[in-house]
Amino acid sequence: MMEQAAPQVPDEYESDTENLRTGDTLASAHPPQVSPVKPPQPPIARNLSDLLDSTIDGSHLDDRTGGVSKGRFIADVVHGLVFMSEKCLLVVDTPEFQRLRNIRQLGVTHLVFPSAVHTRFEHSLGVSHLAGIMAESLAGKLLRNEEECEGLFAQEGDRQKFTEHLELVRVAGLCHDLGHGPFGHSFENWVRKNIDPHWSHEDMSCTLFRYIVKKYSLNFNEEEIQFVEHAIRGIAPQGTKFPWLFSIVANSENGVDVDKFDYIARDAYHTGVSSFNCRFERLIQTARVVDRKICWPDKEAYSIYELFHARYSLHKMVYSHRVRKSIECMLDDILVSLNERKQELAAIVHDPANFVKLDDYSILRDLPQQGRDILNAIQCRTLYKTIVEYLEPPDAENLGDGVYGELSEQAAAILPVVVSTVALDYAKHDSDPVANVLFFDSRTGRITGQKSRRSISLLLPERFQERIVRLYVRKLSTDYSDMEKRRAVKKIFVDWYLETHHKEASDSVRYFC
Repeated sequence: MMEQAAPQVPDEYESDTENLRTGDTLASAHPPQVSPVKPPQPPIARNLSDLLDSTIDGSHLDDRTGGVSKGRFIADVVHGLVFMSEKCLLVVDTPEFQRLRNIRQLGVTHLVFPSAVHTRFEHSLGVSHLAGIMAESLAGKLLRNEEECEGLFAQEGDRQKFTEHLELVRVAGLCHDLGHGPFGHSFENWVRKNIDPHWSHEDMSCTLFRYIVKKYSLNFNEEEIQFVEHAIRGIAPQGTKFPWLFSIVANSENGVDVDKFDYIARDAYHTGVSSFNCRFERLIQTARVVDRKICWPDKEAYSIYELFHARYSLHKMVYSHRVRKSIECMLDDILVSLNERKQELAAIVHDPANFVKLDDYSILRDLPQQGRDILNAIQCRTLYKTIVEYLEPPDAENLGDGVYGELSEQAAAILPVVVSTVALDYAKHDSDPVANVLFFDSRTGRITGQKSRRSISLLLPERFQERIVRLYVRKLSTDYSDMEKRRAVKKIFVDWYLETHHKEASDSVRYFC
């Protein structure tokens, strides 16, 4: 029997190696395991309308195969092939966007989970890809529903504008993290504490997008720029006919958005904790626009709980890992050593032309001696040591950090210490995250409102937030006298804890010295 020849992969499925070049300093700690080639999302039927014929149906096709839209497919380790539209490529092929290759997605996490060397660059590509798929899936269902479409396309040009907005959602997904500084949220927290309490990476992302468009004369008009800015912030402008388009990249109402879909899948893969599955593909494909809002079938309520539980699991197992938080405390002290450059950095974080020069590598150059000493300690694996950690009882949530500051002052007379408090939740503090999600009846298509927790499962959590408190010592000596001092510091915190929360809470305390 003759063996069948392997099918040839069409040109349009080949990854664009020019736009997937790997920086020498950002090479992965292990060879990337590329998933099997996946075909692009199936096009929506051509007989729906001229709008579908000219946009959604052809948006994944390259000119080489007779399609109507230019773009490229890029190989991605999480999603297989991701499609970059022509407008997205205008942004990707700029130095300002390429800078994201030098900002790791998870900051210092790779020092504990060695494979977590992925960057904001590939995350941004993934979010753009998922944003496009979700926008087109929602649009296809909307255009099949005459009742939902009533009044949306009454004026001439509305259809063309809607077509353009679908591609702009991809651009917003691509640019949503442009404004991240070195080491992500650690740098952002330092800026808020020392320079500008209102500074945010979302605002800087919008500023940088506008800066890139102007600098390179990209093909975006003012209306399109404002659309992308609103979509990055997740806030629909007043008077828009398509408010749901602004909840795809960042959903400010309930947090169910493609940014979360991508970083959960990507971070889980690269850290090796991908034993859970949040089934985001199902949430994308089953979502529907009802009353101009994104809704899900009522049967998907448990899938949404799974999404938020997956997020909590990553925070518990990875982002708040005890050793990772120790290194993050050391990074915070490195950033504190930059206070002598506060005026210089204050000008940089408000100037897009200079801000784009900051990344994980440039920020560590020209450190003062104190910062260099801490950086050297990290590289030699001489880390801040944990003395004690515990879970705060539920009745202690409103305690605040003031008490820990007072205890730290007492302990400082013995040893220099740092207290780390970490809040873990389901993205809505102590509130049920599904309470703000809209559901529709699969039979009638009408919004059913909120789902009662008892109708979903009797095993859902009663609480949605917890706080972990850890005490680290900054001194690195391990001689016997130092151990005695550590025990004295530990006693200050443990005695206070047991006195405040009663001895019944002692089983939540872990000792490390």
